Amino acid sequence: MAEKTLIQQESECTVPSVIISENVESHVKPRVTRWMVVSVVTTMLGSCLPAGYCIGVINTPQEIIRSWVKSVILEKYNSELSLTQEVSLWSVIVAIFVAGATIGSSFGAGLADRIGRRASLLVNHWLCICSALLLMCCKMMGSVEMLIIGRFTSGICSGQRKCVCFYHRGTY
Repeated sequence: MAEKTLIQQESECTVPSVIISENVESHVKPRVTRWMVVSVVTTMLGSCLPAGYCIGVINTPQEIIRSWVKSVILEKYNSELSLTQEVSLWSVIVAIFVAGATIGSSFGAGLADRIGRRASLLVNHWLCICSALLLMCCKMMGSVEMLIIGRFTSGICSGQRKCVCFYHRGTY
């Protein structure tokens, strides 16, 4: 393996002298193990696939979600949305995911360094479960706010996940 000596201090001298030496064995080949493949596939399916799904899932049922949002605002606040307000609210619902992803990716590597890569992925998955519960319950509760908070939390998860997933895979 590689052995490095960085600082060697002599007994008579007060200034340390720096010596860098490397002994590298050339006959050791990196090999792909079964657990490495399982880890990479699991990390990719559990971490990167949901991010792409969450981005694309909002575009197809756009009209259904917009009509639901209009009906919830009418029932809850006794106010009908104008076309401009409806488009603005829809823009917030769509764009809040990207804002959350920006925030999540900015602290993903720091969290992985602080608590470990595997633990940060576990924390991320728990946060993702909370986000899924918010998104699942928003229609039952009749809450547009839960939809927005759920998409924001999902964005945080996706940003942190993208950062840590490749950080975790790079260690193998």
